[in-house]
Amino acid sequence: MAVLILYPLATCFLINWFNDGGLRWIKEIRTRKFQMAEMVRSKERILIAGGSSGLFGVDAELLEKRLRRPVVNLASHAGLGLRFLLDDARQAARPGDTVLLNIEYGLYASGPLLTDIERPYCWTYEPGRLFHLPLTTLRQQLYGIPSSDYVRSWKLWNLRFSGGLERSEPAVWTEYSFVQLGPRGDFRGEVHPTAPIAEIYLESTPGLSSTSAQLLEDFFSWAAHRDIQVVGLFPPVVRGPKGPKAAAPVFERIRSFYQAHHLTVLGDPDVVQMPRALFLDTSFHTNKVGRRLHTEILAQELQAHFNQGRPPGKPGIFLLCDPYSKAGPKDDSLEFTACRYLSMAPLQHSLCMTPAQVREMVQKGTLFYYDDSGIGPMLQVQGLQSVVENRHTSTLADWVKMYPQHIFLLSICGGAKVPNSSSELPASFSKFLNDEAPMRAAILGTGSFSGIKRIASGTGFVKVRRSTRVRLPRTAPLEYLAAAWPASEDHPDTRRLMVERESILDSTADGDLAVCVVDPNLGIVVQRDTFHDGVHVDEELRRVVAQ
Repeated sequence: MAVLILYPLATCFLINWFNDGGLRWIKEIRTRKFQMAEMVRSKERILIAGGSSGLFGVDAELLEKRLRRPVVNLASHAGLGLRFLLDDARQAARPGDTVLLNIEYGLYASGPLLTDIERPYCWTYEPGRLFHLPLTTLRQQLYGIPSSDYVRSWKLWNLRFSGGLERSEPAVWTEYSFVQLGPRGDFRGEVHPTAPIAEIYLESTPGLSSTSAQLLEDFFSWAAHRDIQVVGLFPPVVRGPKGPKAAAPVFERIRSFYQAHHLTVLGDPDVVQMPRALFLDTSFHTNKVGRRLHTEILAQELQAHFNQGRPPGKPGIFLLCDPYSKAGPKDDSLEFTACRYLSMAPLQHSLCMTPAQVREMVQKGTLFYYDDSGIGPMLQVQGLQSVVENRHTSTLADWVKMYPQHIFLLSICGGAKVPNSSSELPASFSKFLNDEAPMRAAILGTGSFSGIKRIASGTGFVKVRRSTRVRLPRTAPLEYLAAAWPASEDHPDTRRLMVERESILDSTADGDLAVCVVDPNLGIVVQRDTFHDGVHVDEELRRVVAQ
């Protein structure tokens, strides 16, 4: 009897996948997201729950602006399974909240077993979750582990105790970013698309399994007893080979299931099936443009659902193109609620336009705006020009005021002095900018972090390192690196700013100042870009005009 009791307890402490970088990424983003949710004290929060389609595809900050209610993006990874993701929502939700279930279509056909990601994640980081499983599943997990897992786990523990496995990551992080999250949990990193990506054949997606139906019904009941509203969402997905109007019965099955429980599902199947150009590396990961388009439509549907008056946006249509611009949208561009993706080729989607269609609408009096430098040349093909409507710039002193309790990573090469107002900058920042050395790198803090003052300068390769504690549970110190070096054929980039072994910003132009700003409490990058001649162009809003 003692063996039957002690064996599973020993197993919980032994079995692990510490060397799996993907599992660590999940742990890091979940830790940050739960901390963000805890920091919002409002009684009417909106929580986005689900897999990575919600992480990449829904913009909580934009929804918060549109709905005038705090929104937190809890979405993480569909591979964790429906049971796990619903438990995350249970852990974070409070009475008065609204939970938006952004559940990937395949999860509605879940089975009773743990997924290939859920199992190692639970064993490595949250073995306590295993004891909430159904008894038959728990028994299989505790007593059905192959001997190879014990051997591998024992070796990993030995490496960890000997210092050979401090963290599950390579010399340069190659997974998705876990430090490039917005303050509401949105993904803000760069993931370049891979082609082709696997297509999702929604026409053949199975209906709801008995396991998924039971898990969802239990969650609906749990939420109803706690005055928590539940709303289902159709996640954006790459449209299938039959086009955006493919008759996919999965949408009707899901909608009927929610309606049978007197709940609503938001999303138009014709709209959420989007062109490949709006996605990154998987069929569910929209890029920055796809996220903006999807979130604007979702905001309108939620305003109607909550019986909110829809505040009028700025007249006109805002054009989007580049999914990799580093600076986030500014106030001027966010005033537009009508947005379209500009494509040279017709994409046959209601949220996409060609330059020829823009020209036709301009001739009829429709106003168009943009702030993406790549749009101008596309419109010129159709004889369209633009005029500057608004232009906003900032200096490093402005950023220091904007981020008063943060850590700045700075790098410059080429020997040029960056114009600055010494009286408006802390002494450590002025010292760095006024240095005569051609290569300079620094890690400097503001406010309570102003004691962090590390500067390196010289004629060759220079770098500075620093680590700080993060105010998150069970999280290792965050490591920073700023470096600069002379350009060469092998290394055309001349400076690099890194957070937690992840390259955040590389730059090449001599004399430009590369800056990365980190919130050391949440362990996230809040801003990153380069300054030319001491000035950063925050936004240049342009209005389209005919020649």
